[in-house]
Amino acid sequence: MTSAHAGSAGRSFVTFLTAFVAVYAISVGCAVEVFSQLLTATWPMVASFRIRLITAMSLCPVASALVGTWAASVRLLSYGGLGRDHITRTSFFAMGWVAVIMGNYVAVSAVFGWALPSDIGSRWVDAIGVERFNFVMLLIAPTLAFAAGCAAVTLLEAIVMAQRG
Repeated sequence: MTSAHAGSAGRSFVTFLTAFVAVYAISVGCAVEVFSQLLTATWPMVASFRIRLITAMSLCPVASALVGTWAASVRLLSYGGLGRDHITRTSFFAMGWVAVIMGNYVAVSAVFGWALPSDIGSRWVDAIGVERFNFVMLLIAPTLAFAAGCAAVTLLEAIVMAQRG
């Protein structure tokens, strides 16, 4: 790998992570606004864990991005290790997306498991609605973030290529 190639890979990785974290945080922030009445009603259950919840919500996008990209790279490397099979763009992105969803599940479970004792966390998620929580935190936020990360890398690489002529 040449230093120019390594620089491009590093730039792409940082671009992906930045876009992923930003869009993930915005997605969760929008969900908080949409469900604000429900969250306000359930706040007394978790108010004593305010600092931990704020920390968890701050860590979730970063943890999800790091664990998700690690899981995606392991998944794609293991696919490549099976031989010189041709991988289509659709397969490449699908494997990456599924790995990011799985990595996000691990990150969200770990972060919220740290933030709230299991009995309080279970009651709080039940009060919010397990389906709502899972839909936003385990599907919508990481999916939008993954798409934004891919789009940001594609756009950045197109700009770099256009500047090189």
